[in-house]
Order: sequence, then C-alpha cells, then structure tokens
Amino acid sequence: MGEARRHFDLMVRWAKGHGLPLRFPAERVDFRWVPAVGAPGDSTASSDHCLGLTTVQWTEDPRVGLASRKYQATVWTKDTLPEIPFRGVTAHELGHLWMMTEGITDLQPEECEGVCELLAFLYYKSLGSEEGDRYARRIETNPDPIYGEGFRQVFRIFETAGMTAICKSLATTRRLPPGKRGR
Repeated sequence: MGEARRHFDLMVRWAKGHGLPLRFPAERVDFRWVPAVGAPGDSTASSDHCLGLTTVQWTEDPRVGLASRKYQATVWTKDTLPEIPFRGVTAHELGHLWMMTEGITDLQPEECEGVCELLAFLYYKSLGSEEGDRYARRIETNPDPIYGEGFRQVFRIFETAGMTAICKSLATTRRLPPGKRGR
C-alpha cells in the first residue's frame, strides 16, 4: 500500500505542475491497487477494460447543513499495470477526482472522459520517450466514441485555450471553454 501511495502522490505533484488545480487534503483520498477494478455488480470489473475507478462519498451533518459537507474519495487502479500505464491511468483518475470534488457533474460523458484522457495524454507526452509516445498514440487513435472522440474534442480546445483555461472554465461555468469541437 505504501508503494501505491508513493506513486499516487508523485502523480498528484505532476498533475498540479501541469495545470490541474488539485486542492483536496491527502487524508480524504484513499488510493488502492486492486486485482480487478469496477463497481459492485459491474461486468467490466473482471475484464481488462476497466483500469481505474474513482468514487467520492459525501457526508453532511443535517443539523449544520452545507457548512459541514465533507467527502472521502477512493481511487482504485488495477494492480497488474506496469509503471508507465499505471501513472497514465492515475493521471486520468485525478481528472475525475478533481471534477467530482469541485462539483463538476453535468458534463457529457465524452467531455468528462475527454478531459481525463487529455491528462493521461499529457503525462505520456511529458515523458519524452518512445514508450510514452506509444501510449499517447493509443489515446489519439482510440476509436471509442466516448474516450477517443472525447479526447480529440477536448484536445482541440486545449490546443487553442490551454489547460489552465479549461480548468478555470470548468470550475467557474461547469462547461468547457468555447472552441473547435468538430472533426
């Protein structure tokens, strides 16, 4: 567990350094390496399809109301991933964690996954290696309409607006900034 947390904390530092305004207290995020990832009863839990999952559970004291609102988050990643893809999956899950804890919940699935895939892509490209480029190309060419097309739409916005503008727009308007989204 200590090794998993060390890698997670390293990716949190990477994400903050690349424009993701993470502000969650470390004690509110549990990080777990598990043999299979998925929600209870989810048929993808035993497959290779699901590599990571982020959940956030909110609590509130009904006597105090919103002022008492707190959360406990869990980031799950598959324990058989090699280091580089593990870190890419973690970058992706940090995107989900940030959006969930900021209350950004009304995006279309392709917008949400597109933002998260952009983070994984940026991590892979930041490595400056053949292996990193290979994983980045997988994201760029993914035919999936949610993950692949979502990434391409968000990447077009990133090319003109940048990560800071994407995060600021999501945090203030709960929408992606305007930009070229078509094919």
